[in-house]
Amino acid sequence: MSTIKKVLLIGPPFLYELVDVSLLRENNLTPIFLYEDKSTSINAQCCAYVDRLCVNEVKGLAKKHEVSFIVCFNDNFLIDAAKIRTELNLQGMHSVEIERYKKKSLMCNLLKHNLNTIPYLTVDKDTSYDDVVLLFGEGRYFIKPDYMAGSEGAGVVTSKKEFLTLQNEIIEKYKIGIIQPYIDTELFHCELMVKNGEVIYKNARKYSYPNFKILSGKIIASLPIKDEKIRLHIEDKACLVQKTLGFKNGLMHTEFFMENNQLLFLETNIRQAGGGINLIHKNRLDISMETAMILLETGKELKLGNINNKFFTSGYIPRQKGTVQKTIIPDMQGEVEFNIRVKSGDVLDIPKTASDASVSYIGEYNSLSKLYEDFVMLEKTDIIVYENKSMQ
Repeated sequence: MSTIKKVLLIGPPFLYELVDVSLLRENNLTPIFLYEDKSTSINAQCCAYVDRLCVNEVKGLAKKHEVSFIVCFNDNFLIDAAKIRTELNLQGMHSVEIERYKKKSLMCNLLKHNLNTIPYLTVDKDTSYDDVVLLFGEGRYFIKPDYMAGSEGAGVVTSKKEFLTLQNEIIEKYKIGIIQPYIDTELFHCELMVKNGEVIYKNARKYSYPNFKILSGKIIASLPIKDEKIRLHIEDKACLVQKTLGFKNGLMHTEFFMENNQLLFLETNIRQAGGGINLIHKNRLDISMETAMILLETGKELKLGNINNKFFTSGYIPRQKGTVQKTIIPDMQGEVEFNIRVKSGDVLDIPKTASDASVSYIGEYNSLSKLYEDFVMLEKTDIIVYENKSMQ
């Protein structure tokens, strides 16, 4: 009889709801859900609490509960989780190895011989605007922290004044950053499931716009790729990222720009994709990415059934400045579920981060053309009606 082992799960409570506890128990795993706020717990029998999400508190809790594994859904705690595994000698990725999947400059250095990567310049207190112009020429640039998730802390630089402002913010909050030429082309993403170094699932998709454009009012959606040749090409390149970096077990979420018919590697992350993209894969596979991530990182069997080949989408509609008056749900050509995140009377401001959405949605279609027609319609439709509306 196999020994039952405990796995400590670290992430936001809404992701815990997607974990298939029964399937984990079938694989002799007992999950322990970590919370900072007791009021958000979903299962009192499988919970543990910390006052603050930090290495010392989580390490103490892991020792107390004698966990065998730590699986982290929180992108900004991945490095800390690896440190705890190292100090407690737990199975999984340790401190030195995880650097290549978290530090954007390092992953670019490791991949640039096998893929087209976007050139960068490290941003610290000694970096000058003249250094940026000398390396990249005049134009717009994209600046972001070197270690943080996705578009967090990122911004567009169009002048020396903006550079100095964002440079100071990044150094003060994140210590170090990178700056790159600004690219405003199609952005793609690809999710992989990897077991013992072999890719067992892959699916490439297209973003409606680069994620940070939600800050300027764009709907950020994940859409199927119309051209199968392009989809297969992106999937091949995502697998090349996995092979080059030597990723062994878990999930990868990799992003590429396409410029002049050439893919440019943007970044990769070793966790579930953000937001509704996870629900797309759950609907395709009938298992959540969160559950799959736990099974893969703990070395358990992951059985994937037949893939649902309908057409799926998910998206975020940004907030706008004004007072929420009412909500109008449009007629859709597919099966679409809307999650309204605001209510009548709310006074909203323009988005500050990519998570500042008024509405999120997940959709399933029998027709690719109808899915795209609905997206175009959503861009022209006010689901949230505002009083005193302003995008300034």
